[in-house]
Amino acid sequence: MIFKVTAAMGALAFVCVVLFVTPDSQWNPHAVREELLGGMLFIPAAIGLLLAIDNIGHTGFADRMTLIYGGIAAVSVAAWIWRELSVRNPLIDVRLLATRDIGMANAIFVALAIGAFQGGQIMALFGQQPGSTGVGLGLSATAAGFLLLPANLITAACYPAVAKLNHQFGPRYVAMSGFALILLGFGSLIIWHEDVVLVIILLVTQSFGLGIVYVTIPMVIVSASPADRVSEATGMMTVIRATAMAIGAQTVATLLSARDSGHGGAVGRFPLESDYVTVFAFVCATAIGGMLLARFLPTRLAIRED
Repeated sequence: MIFKVTAAMGALAFVCVVLFVTPDSQWNPHAVREELLGGMLFIPAAIGLLLAIDNIGHTGFADRMTLIYGGIAAVSVAAWIWRELSVRNPLIDVRLLATRDIGMANAIFVALAIGAFQGGQIMALFGQQPGSTGVGLGLSATAAGFLLLPANLITAACYPAVAKLNHQFGPRYVAMSGFALILLGFGSLIIWHEDVVLVIILLVTQSFGLGIVYVTIPMVIVSASPADRVSEATGMMTVIRATAMAIGAQTVATLLSARDSGHGGAVGRFPLESDYVTVFAFVCATAIGGMLLARFLPTRLAIRED
């Protein structure tokens, strides 16, 4: 049903574009073909990387197919970058990534998307896993979904305050503080993950940090972009974030790949407590990486006169 609904929404969006979006005043089929080719080259790069990560969980780094998938991803990324640099009107202007603030901000978003953004997937599995397996909260699917509700509501409410903090203290220290909260939340989950109330409190803590970084990075990118390239810079940020989220989701799934924990045989194949601890530690590692990268953000947001 997820695939059906997504396909239906895509078809609806296509019809709406045809009916309601004003046609381009200057239609250039050659430019369109160039943009489509640039977009198509990115697809095997992303798929190859995801397949490589998945294969690592089954057969390891040195397996032949892992190396093949990784090679396909590397070659495709190189071809995509070369293509985008060689055309006059690229789908994504990778030259913007050479700008220090924009490039660093996107690198930080990658760390955030690979790690803390996976909290929903991690806690949905952890929340529903039966306690009889030795780990998990044994909640229903609905109750497990509500685990993240308080964190999401509180985080949404704090977004306006984050913008003010960025203007007052600068994105460098605000982003570092956000990653520190993520590290505190998931670091504590490594030790304490048995009590539902405590888990919710720790999720709220890390979600505060996630929200802080999530608001800060676009502000840095917008302030560092030329006035006529802001939409392109933010669009590129969205593509990079979505790709990193997919990589993070596959990485987490690989780390939590089901093994027989000895609680029910083939019917009771659940991740072990050590698997969850590994995933919590993985998110902590990405938070540390993000914190180190945040040290290179500007201490003040650039202010344009436009």
